[in-house]
Amino acid sequence: MKNKKLLIIDDDPDVRDSLKVILESHGFIVDTASNKNDGLKLFSSKKPDLIILDIMMENDLDGFGMLVDLKKGDSNADVPVIMYTGMAKQMGVNFRSAVEDKKMFPRVSFVDKREDVKYLVQKVKEALKK
Repeated sequence: MKNKKLLIIDDDPDVRDSLKVILESHGFIVDTASNKNDGLKLFSSKKPDLIILDIMMENDLDGFGMLVDLKKGDSNADVPVIMYTGMAKQMGVNFRSAVEDKKMFPRVSFVDKREDVKYLVQKVKEALKK
């Protein structure tokens, strides 16, 4: 797991900074972005092994839009994405089941921001093993 590159995209600087510190303490190399456009640029230049992506950012569902952009190309289909959201319950079953459609969005999972951060670290490690 050491030296695996992660990209965190979240509009909340406290979330980005705290996750960066925690994940770096587990040996990951972490880059961060505060919005979809910067996230896509970093994705192209850094080629991360996994993305942690907030759904609700400054332009409502920017995270979902970015997920669609990332997964529409076959070359990115294998990059795991963890949708990290505080809105998991509000998203509803239909939205969540659409995002978890393995044909449309391969290697995507959800982690609720209210979960203990240890759970997120565990999900990151699991996603990188597959």
